[in-house]
Amino acid sequence: MNRNIMTWNVRGAGRYGEHKLRILSECIEHYNPIIILLQDAGCEDDNVYIKTLLHKSYEVYDVVAGNTERYRLITAVKVPDISVMTNHGRIEYDSTYRNDPGARRPLLLDCLYNQVRFHLYNVYNITNQQKSKQEIIDLYTYVQHDGAANRIV
Repeated sequence: MNRNIMTWNVRGAGRYGEHKLRILSECIEHYNPIIILLQDAGCEDDNVYIKTLLHKSYEVYDVVAGNTERYRLITAVKVPDISVMTNHGRIEYDSTYRNDPGARRPLLLDCLYNQVRFHLYNVYNITNQQKSKQEIIDLYTYVQHDGAANRIV
């Protein structure tokens, strides 16, 4: 049986919200992913992506990744396939641009799938190219020392 992971920078609901929701729903129906990672998922109080995922039997975790609620990360895991042991939320780590208000930090879940424990990172990086390269290096350094035997980033 295929076990798929889906990731998508949806860039908010915005102007094409209904279209994006239809595509999300169609992808879920077609691929039946056990993990869905959305970046830039908007900041609506009544978040349409979260509602769609909950309706499709996903457990949903979300955080604001940066200095504005626009930079929202939504991580959804298929229940009962995946169990979330710990929701670490938005994580902080030593980085070159730690104090930069544009820095976007990942969402981290400690999960269990078929008796295999793993860390699941949902990452939405800085858009500035020079900063982005360094942030990826800094995150990689953090991930290498996070104590997990298995990881999905």
